[in-house]
Amino acid sequence: MVELAGVDAVCIIFLQGITAVSLCAVVVQSVCKGQLPNMVVQMQYGFCSLRDHWAQVAKPKPGNARVQAKFVATLCSLLTNIARISAVALFLRLLAIQGPLMRNQPHQLQPSLDISNLISYPIMFFLAVFHDKVISGRTLDVWYVLLQALCVVPLLSTTPQDVTSVSLVTLLSRVTLGLCPTRGWLPIVGNVIHWILAVKQVEFRLQSDVFLAQSAELVLLFSGVFPLRHALYENIRMSFELNTRTIDLSAVSGLLLGYCDAVVEVDSSLKLTDDSRQLSTLLLHGHGISAGSLAGYDFLSFFHVDDREHIRVSLGAKNQSTQALALNARMQDCLGNFVKVEILFTSFQNADGEECRLVGMREFQDFSSVAVPLPAGPALSPAEASPSQDLCSVAFDATSFDILSVSAAFKKLCSSVCYGSRV
Repeated sequence: MVELAGVDAVCIIFLQGITAVSLCAVVVQSVCKGQLPNMVVQMQYGFCSLRDHWAQVAKPKPGNARVQAKFVATLCSLLTNIARISAVALFLRLLAIQGPLMRNQPHQLQPSLDISNLISYPIMFFLAVFHDKVISGRTLDVWYVLLQALCVVPLLSTTPQDVTSVSLVTLLSRVTLGLCPTRGWLPIVGNVIHWILAVKQVEFRLQSDVFLAQSAELVLLFSGVFPLRHALYENIRMSFELNTRTIDLSAVSGLLLGYCDAVVEVDSSLKLTDDSRQLSTLLLHGHGISAGSLAGYDFLSFFHVDDREHIRVSLGAKNQSTQALALNARMQDCLGNFVKVEILFTSFQNADGEECRLVGMREFQDFSSVAVPLPAGPALSPAEASPSQDLCSVAFDATSFDILSVSAAFKKLCSSVCYGSRV
């Protein structure tokens, strides 16, 4: 054992040396670059943000109320799950110590936790069963204070030799409970009180193992609880932001669709990312590829060969500075005909952070083929404007094709045809 202890001491010194060398390398590298280490910059930013938060009243941002409400609802759900798991764990522990207690025999499962567990089990069972009525944003802090107190009280009856063991048993509970309160300072107060009561058992001796272990445990707990709370909040905020961007993208798609004949989404390699039903209607005419199987197809393959390079350069993600607001190109349909189209596009980032394009297409309107308007001149009199009597004309209903009126010349023509057929 003595030799093993010497090896452990050498390993600890070796690891401490590696840590010191790494820190010195970071400091030297930062000095050479003329900037502070990233860790120092992040700590400075955190302290400045905290100072600004305390110095001035934060202005509510649009959507923050929804994020906060969702965050509180998530904390309530988290406390419910903690209550369910803790109720099962406490039931098994009480079942394990039931036999020795009935025989008036001591057990090895930290007797100082017995009273706390007897009180905690009905509370956890109550929260697990009636969570929808007793757990809300108003009661989260109350339940945290009560449950954290049940984790702290056992230290009052614990011997100095068992302080570290009891603290480690309740560490997981204190970490999970620290995620639940709506006020972030409550876990700080609760665990600092736990640390004070723990080191009080050894009379605050700085060189004792209990003091060092409790201090390291406190730092570990804070470094785990608050990043997890922040990550949970950021996850909720990002989900709302993604939902908002999806709504914005749908609105832009609807706006383009009101102006264009087809709207599609393409990725950075100009591959179609959706089924592109409007494009199918525009080009396929019900033949060939089905509307639901265009995802993954090369968008450029639908264009004339001479226009593909121009479209690729204009829509390419690496040429954003040369993007045009509108392009003219020729698309080939399934019948081999070329359709002149106008292309409008805009860029956006999808949920994976990839650069994509929203492309709208409308059939090009060639006004040169439109008939020239009639020249302006004097108005004709009704007699001059009336059609000639020798002109055959028929008026019919366009919906039912029922004949409404016919001219005399048309009647004469029909009678002559009928007479000729009889002859």
